[in-house]
Formats: sequence, C-alpha cells, structure tokens
Amino acid sequence: MAARLRNTVLAIGLVALTGGSAWLALQACALNLPVLPNACPGARTDAARASLMAAEARTIDLRERVLAAERELARLQCTAAAPDPYRPLDPGAWSRGDLGALYGCWSLDSTYATRDVDTDEVITYPTWQMCFNGQGDGKQVMRGSDGTDCTGPVTARFGTTGQLQVIEADNLSCGDGGYIHRRDIACTLQAASGLQCQTLQPETGGEAGIGMRKLTRPL
Repeated sequence: MAARLRNTVLAIGLVALTGGSAWLALQACALNLPVLPNACPGARTDAARASLMAAEARTIDLRERVLAAERELARLQCTAAAPDPYRPLDPGAWSRGDLGALYGCWSLDSTYATRDVDTDEVITYPTWQMCFNGQGDGKQVMRGSDGTDCTGPVTARFGTTGQLQVIEADNLSCGDGGYIHRRDIACTLQAASGLQCQTLQPETGGEAGIGMRKLTRPL
C-alpha cells in the first residue's frame, strides 16, 4: 500500500513538472523571453527570414538606384564650348605664333583686282573672305564685280620672321570655269584686328598689297 502511494505521488509530481515546463515554454514564446531559448525555434526562424528578405529588398533598391544614376551619367555630354569666332584678335597670341589667333573670318579691307591674261579684262573683287579653324586650316571665297565666286582651301602658318604665311595649294577655281593663279601671301599684324598682306603670283609675277581685318560681327 505504501509503495503504491509513493508511485502515485511520483506520477503526480511528473505531471506537474511537465505541465509547468510547457507553461514556461508557452510564456517564453508569447513574451519572447530569453528563458528557454529553444522553446520556440519556429518564431525565431520566421523573424530571421523576414530580416533577410528586408535586407535583400534594400539591396535591390540600392542596385536599381545605382543603375539609374549610371544611365543618367551616360546621357550627359561633356563637350567644351567652341570659342567665339567673332572675338577680337589677341595680339599676344599672334606674337607667340598661336594659330588659334586666326580662328574666325577675315575680310578684305582694301581693293583687289585681277587681269585676264587672254582677254586683258580687269575684274575687281570687292569681297574676299578667309575663314580659319584653330589649327590654321580654312577656306577662302572671292566674289568678283562680274558676280562670279572663286573658292578654295587655304592653310596658314607662322614663318620664322613672325610673318603669317597663307598658302594656296593650287589655282583658285571660279564658278565661270576660270581661275585665279595661285598666290603666295605674307601678312603682318598692323593693328588690333588688321593685317597688311603682300600677294605674289609666281606663275605670272603679279604682285599686290591688300589689307585684311578680322570680323568681330557677322557681315
């Protein structure tokens, strides 16, 4: 009888102990207490998974922002502004032999005429314009009193004496099928925007002096 009573008491004690442990586990899960750290592994796994997903979402958002910024940067065009073709001549640049001083257009500031070697006809040219890039390469246009345009390339280089050499590669072709014999042209700076030039046609020996001025506004 005594043994049975002891067993009954022991069984009641185990039931009470088990029930108490379960109650503590439930309380730990409900209150997220540090007691019984392994009591609710499912809740901790869910929390870790949610935190990881949030971090991944932030990473994706940041990556998209970086890509958007890179696309915007690629659309930007960083080009230097071209110099003003109508800026006044810089005498200092000229004295240094800087061909960038020629950038823009120069116009005849005097009179110029040619004589036809076959007909002896004299044609005057009230318009003679040369336009250069920053490296001394350019184009010239002459318009005669007969309305004919003569056009062709020119190249400018500074000589050892400081004179500007304007080089025509060939005869200057005109719209009426004729041409002006090739010239050697040497210019010196006379004023802030004025040149005094001497022209020589090696083939005919024809010489002339002309003035040229830099255009500081459109004609």
